[in-house]
Amino acid sequence: MRLVTSMMTTEEMLEGDISKATEIILSNFKSEFEIYKYSYNDRKYHEVDIDLFNVFFSKEKIYDDIDKLISA
Repeated sequence: MRLVTSMMTTEEMLEGDISKATEIILSNFKSEFEIYKYSYNDRKYHEVDIDLFNVFFSKEKIYDDIDKLISA
């Protein structure tokens, strides 16, 4: 499963801020990842997606894993 974390901001995020967000997410989910950035000319927002690969949620632990995301 691919887990995507999207962040939308009114100003383009600095590389240091993206790295920090990635570190926080990876502290709870050790996984391969890719980062994508999007800027849309017709919108005032910039988007950064952090995609984690091979993330698995089990029926027994799904709420614990969701808590990891919320508390990250």
